[in-house]
Parts: sequence; structure tokens; C-alpha cells
Amino acid sequence: LDREIERWGHAEAHNTHLVAMASMHFPLLVFDSVYLCPAPKASGQSNLLDGFARFYVETDSWYEPFQDDFGPMNLGTIYSFCTLLDREIERQPNKLAVTVPDDPKEITNASFLLGTYLIMKRDKGVDAVNAIFNPIRELILSYRDVSKGPQNFHLHLADCWGGLARAKQLGWVNFAPGRFDADEYASLDDPLNADLHEVIPGEMVAFRGPRDLTTSAPWEDVARPDGTFSHRRFSPSHYAPILVQLRVKLVVRLNDPQYDAATFRAAGMAVADLFYEDCTEPPVDVASKFLALADALAPRPAPPPPRR
Repeated sequence: LDREIERWGHAEAHNTHLVAMASMHFPLLVFDSVYLCPAPKASGQSNLLDGFARFYVETDSWYEPFQDDFGPMNLGTIYSFCTLLDREIERQPNKLAVTVPDDPKEITNASFLLGTYLIMKRDKGVDAVNAIFNPIRELILSYRDVSKGPQNFHLHLADCWGGLARAKQLGWVNFAPGRFDADEYASLDDPLNADLHEVIPGEMVAFRGPRDLTTSAPWEDVARPDGTFSHRRFSPSHYAPILVQLRVKLVVRLNDPQYDAATFRAAGMAVADLFYEDCTEPPVDVASKFLALADALAPRPAPPPPRR
């Protein structure tokens, strides 16, 4: 037991040393004259950002956790951050420090956002972005699932950056002027409006499963036992016109049937049931059926012109 305690102590000392070494890299140069730095706390650090303009970001106000999760942020938040950072760079053409509270979650989220800026606005590749943040890798956490309990996987920043870069390459996300409707995104994302996202533009959306409600109203609010607001439920009649506007042809129901599908069918949409337990991996047969349905509805490329 003494040897285990000694080994644990050495491991803790080693990790503390790595964190201290990583902290020595602040302010971290991200690109041009933009740096990342935790807000100095000790009086001895007060001169750490002398000569810098500061752009202070509290990322915990940009993400609404479900349980113990703390990110990553969605496209609307990424777009807002990119817009704000562009504005700050224009106002402060000299050295600009993006500062966050000295907390691992805040440092992780700030690194995530700065990495997305490099991908979306500076056309950097994922490997280049990884290299920039490599000096502080010991301070960066992995993201977790929203479910309670032990985690069986780690979602790293490189995974998030890679997904965003791939979506940009495929044209699924574009922050060029006039190509991203931030107001529409925020409206549909809002859990009081729809809780809906367009995953593949023109092809696939994901949204919260509706319910048959106790009244004919399109939505109803649910209260906690103490009477405070908990969440909002939507009926199929609330979603039907939104899905029609998005040209949805098929609704795939993944949870227990909690609503009559007739509303969607009356609006010209088919409904398929592919149930599996929530917060679990879909079985192979469910995944295969889903892919078959998606392939059947995917737009087909125009055939090549005949040879002459």
C-alpha cells in the first residue's frame, strides 16, 4: 500500500509539474498578434499582460449544461465568437489577449473557440491548429457526454475541430457574408422555439421528439415539483410547418412513440420507427436501416453529359 501511495504521489507531482510547465507558455501566441491567456490572479502576475489590449471571455455563459457537461459550443456560438473577435482585432490592431478565468474548463473552451476561428476565418487545417495549442495540452480537458455517471469515451478538441473542418470542406457550414443566418439558427436552436438543427443543409435535420399534449395547443410548459419552469414540450402540429418549410420528406422516430404520426403524414411526410434505448449506441440493425433510409432520400448528382 505504501508503494501505491508513493507511486500515486509521484504521479500527482508529475502532473502538477506538467501543468506548471504548460502555464509557462502564457500568453500563448495563437496567430498574428492574438494571444490566449488566463486572467492574472496573483499580484506577481499583474504585469503579465502589460502592453496588451484584453478581450475578456467567460465561456460558461455561452454554453448551457445539461448535467456535468461544459461544451463544446454550437455553430451559433462559434459564429458569434468569430464576429466578436473580428471586431476586437479591428479595434485593437496591436497585441490582443483573449483572457478567460483561470479554470481548466474555461481554458479548454477558449482554446476550442480560437481553434474554430482559425479553421473558419483563417483557413487553417486541424494539424496546424493542434500544433498551436500543443504547448498547453496538459491544461486542456476532454469533453464529456451529457449523461450522468462515469464516461466511457473522451471527446477531444481535435475531434471537434476535425468535424468542423470536414463540414466546412463539404459546404455544410459557411461563415462568408450572407451564408450563415445567425438569427434563424438561434431561433430554431432555442428550446423554447423548436430545439432543432439542420445537420446537413437541404438534406437532414435533428429535433427534439414531439409529444401528444393534454390540450390542442402547439406547446405546453412543464414545471418542476417546486413549481418552477422546467422545459417546454411541443406537439407534432408545432413542428409540421417548420419541417415542411425545410422540405423534410421523412421523420425517423428513434424513441418510444409519444405522439400520433398522422399530423406529419397529413403534411406529406412519411414516418419510420427505429426505436432504441436513449443514451445508448444504436444497434447495428437500427444504424443500417437508418443509413438505408437516408441513402434512399439523398439527392442524386446529375448524370454526366453524354460523350460526343
